[in-house]
Amino acid sequence: EDALYAEVDVDALRVSVLAGPVLGSDDVPYREALVPREFWKVIVFAEGGILHARGFLLTQRLTRLEDLGREGRLELEPFRTWQVTLADLEERTGVVFPPVLHDADLPADAETAGVKERPGRAGAGEHPGTTRPAGVPTERAPLRSPADIRW
Repeated sequence: EDALYAEVDVDALRVSVLAGPVLGSDDVPYREALVPREFWKVIVFAEGGILHARGFLLTQRLTRLEDLGREGRLELEPFRTWQVTLADLEERTGVVFPPVLHDADLPADAETAGVKERPGRAGAGEHPGTTRPAGVPTERAPLRSPADIRW
C-alpha cells in the first residue's frame, strides 16, 4: 500500500485492501495450525475519478518452518510478489469479486510486471517449498520493486 501512495495520486487518499490466504494441501503444519505458502491481496483505489483494482499473489518458502524442529527457532524467508488479475485470484482461491472490481482490473492480456499466466501451486517435478509458483515460466520474475507494479 505504501508503494501505491508513492506512485499514484489516490483520490481523497482512500484505499481498500482485501487479502487472505491461498489454502492448499501442501500448507505446513505449525502449532496445530496450517501455514499457507501463498497469500493474495487486492488493492482498490480511485485516481482521477477512475476506479482501479490490482491483484497480487505473495509466495513464501517454508523450508525453514519445516526445519523448525531441528533448529528450534522460527525464521521465515521474505515473500515474493507477483502481479496477477482478479480472475486469476478467483480461480485460485474461490473468492468471487464483484463485476465493478473486474472492470477496474488490468485486462487479462495486459503485460503485467509479475506474471501473465495463472501461477499454480508446486506441481509435478517441483519442490513444494519453492517460491516460484508452478506454471510460471522461468523467464518471468516476481516483482523486484514497487516500480515494477502496473498501477
